[in-house]
Amino acid sequence: MKRLLYAVWLACSTLPGCLMEDDQNEPAPLSRDSYPGALVVDWTLGGVADADECDRGDATWLVTTVFTSSGRRIGEFHDDCGAFSTSIELDPGGYYAEAVLEDASGNARTTPVTIGDFRILGKDTLAVSVDFPARSFY
Repeated sequence: MKRLLYAVWLACSTLPGCLMEDDQNEPAPLSRDSYPGALVVDWTLGGVADADECDRGDATWLVTTVFTSSGRRIGEFHDDCGAFSTSIELDPGGYYAEAVLEDASGNARTTPVTIGDFRILGKDTLAVSVDFPARSFY
């Protein structure tokens, strides 16, 4: 087969306007594991999703820090405390995370809440809920 392709290429290279295409270099279709997924974190303060609770606790931001299963830090993601939900796009793989409420200056207002080991598959969404009870505030 290679000899035939070489002969055709050789013949084609001497003719003006002759083009050859190699369909063997087509990219393979992406598998489900090649697409990102999302971690959706919903939170409450003392069991309620009430922006007044954010104000009472002087909490401006929810900060979610995501790590790979091996402990490599992926990033820190900030959302308004009163949003009560955030979505973080992640590549397929194993992770864990922690969430903490911070004030406008970036000072922690609560103890961190651990989001245990989880796995993101391609094109999926994993939803987790966390609560910051009154005793978690400083």
